[in-house]
Amino acid sequence: MNSKFYIYDHDKEEALMVKDKGDFMSWLNDHADKDRYSFFSTQEKMESYLGKVLEKDEENFFSIVPCKNGVGEWEISPIHETFDTREEAEKRLRELKDE
Repeated sequence: MNSKFYIYDHDKEEALMVKDKGDFMSWLNDHADKDRYSFFSTQEKMESYLGKVLEKDEENFFSIVPCKNGVGEWEISPIHETFDTREEAEKRLRELKDE
């Protein structure tokens, strides 16, 4: 069974990966907007839809997920940096992608 879910943000032109079905459902409840986002069960299906190959190195495939340990509201997976707001997490994610 697939435990990863892929989201493409058409406004920001970036991909997100959520590694847990519960986190994915939470994300959908908070952010689902079918005009802005497209949802995929595999990275390959997302790449086929986009017509391009995305970064395959999962170690460097950062994503923003709800924080489970109570330190913050959001965290960047897999490095577990936590943030109080999604905007702070998105800013840090952009920095990581630029490195």
